[in-house]
Amino acid sequence: MFIGREKELEYLDRIHKQSGFHVVLIGGKKGVGKTTLLEEFCKRKDSIFFIGSERNGRMNLSNFSIMIRSHFNDIDRTPFSFPFWKSALEYISQKSKGKRVIIVLDNLSSRNEKVFTIIKYLQHAVEQELLNNNIMLILSTNDINFYNNILIGDDALSRRIYASIFINTVPEEDVQKLLMNTDKAKMLRFSEDEIVLREGEINNDMYKIISGHAVYYFNYGTDKELVIGGLRDGNTFGEYSLLTGKPGIYTVVAFSELLVLRISRTELERFITINASNFTEIMHNMAKILNVMKVGMDMLSGDQTSTK
Repeated sequence: MFIGREKELEYLDRIHKQSGFHVVLIGGKKGVGKTTLLEEFCKRKDSIFFIGSERNGRMNLSNFSIMIRSHFNDIDRTPFSFPFWKSALEYISQKSKGKRVIIVLDNLSSRNEKVFTIIKYLQHAVEQELLNNNIMLILSTNDINFYNNILIGDDALSRRIYASIFINTVPEEDVQKLLMNTDKAKMLRFSEDEIVLREGEINNDMYKIISGHAVYYFNYGTDKELVIGGLRDGNTFGEYSLLTGKPGIYTVVAFSELLVLRISRTELERFITINASNFTEIMHNMAKILNVMKVGMDMLSGDQTSTK
């Protein structure tokens, strides 16, 4: 279910239908729906969706590398991560020839040097690696100063801004629409940055997001932390532990204020039968997790082979 932001979504779709290289800048305070909008826009489109980590910036390039290689089905035996951002962008440029590809870089900020490093490389990439490709590059930030500086700047990246969108708070009537036909007795609220589900713990419930946005990770809080991706309204999580009775394999953290519907094991059959899309969403989420795990294991195996 996607409610609100239809005008912004239509605007992005119009840009996507054009050919050529386009840079789109999106800004707005944390939790207003930027990521939800972009995930809805990217549905059924050829896209790479990367969420920058401010907390563990050292892993940004590694996480981006995994997403790129997973997207292009590249499981060769080369090193686990691209050595430089420039190398990663050159790889995208080569693989994207003749295709309309969307690259989303979400959660960018000038407040964190590790995240801002991406922008430094983009300054050169937009004029070299990416310019002659049919790529739609979307930069999303909750850092208002960063948004304004990019918008009014005179550097290579700023000069290539094709369109900008600033997102304000979601109207209350849209929030109320999201709550319609939902069993409020089973609803849980989580604050921004609150852990919803922990890796390694057995869960007797799974969850469906009603409103808000979350991010899920492997090895959360460790040196091997990996951002798997974002979760938005309509997405489910926690299926693995509920269905197998084994400890969960990922951690889910609220990116903004989060409203979720809790589904117990006894309620699972009814949850699936009342709406076929619920079953499809569960299968899609589990397939995504398995794919990320496979790519990670293949690359790790390549690293181990190269050291022998």
